[in-house]
Amino acid sequence: MDPNKLELNDRLIVAADFKCEPGEGAKELEAKLLALMDKLEGTGAIIKANSAVRALGLFRMTELMNQRGVRLFADLKLVDIKETLATDGSFLRETKPAIVTVMANADVSGMRALREAMSPESFLLAVTILTSLDEVRCQRIYGCDPVAGVMRFAYMALDAGANGLILSPKEVKSVREFAELNPLLLVTPGIRPAWSPVPKDDQKRTMTPHDAINAGAQMLVVGRPLLNAPDVRAAYLQTLKEIEQALIDTYILGS
Repeated sequence: MDPNKLELNDRLIVAADFKCEPGEGAKELEAKLLALMDKLEGTGAIIKANSAVRALGLFRMTELMNQRGVRLFADLKLVDIKETLATDGSFLRETKPAIVTVMANADVSGMRALREAMSPESFLLAVTILTSLDEVRCQRIYGCDPVAGVMRFAYMALDAGANGLILSPKEVKSVREFAELNPLLLVTPGIRPAWSPVPKDDQKRTMTPHDAINAGAQMLVVGRPLLNAPDVRAAYLQTLKEIEQALIDTYILGS
């Protein structure tokens, strides 16, 4: 991927955050992932996996996805001292996942060590404030509101050479107000298409694809609305069209 020339299918990330039911393990998790990959085979879709990467292994996950014409987003949320992150980066350099995440609280030195050790072909995204946190819990953990926390981490990520940020769509507009932060790709979870509400949603700071793109987000993460759809492939393609229309509308309104 070229951060300056994103294709349409670069802009939608499928969150394969499968839960293990009681009695399930790595084999069942792999079966769920394989079923999803088969449904999206040949689309070039980016599939975000976290627990599955740890359970099945980075090399195994990369092999499975390469065979099916989809791409790996290794949502590892790495955080450690810079020496350990540099070691992590050396393994990631071999497999070249499309995207890797690091926790922004790893500090500038840790994020930079990881970025320098990884392949330049992989995007490194710094996770700021989790979208599951509301303002009360954010204050409890970070001592500030979500916008202030995201802004603090954004400057750290920029200094570390990260390619972009993971942040809720609610903070995108605030980041976009600062021109010096424009080199950062803004990647937003908590995306909820209007055609697919999520019952008892645990995400607190959500937005539709159209509104997120209009606010300035460039890549969107969608999970349950796609995974729970009767036809996953059709839902994926429908969401791509929604993103495409949002890009067109945003260009027209901004021109």
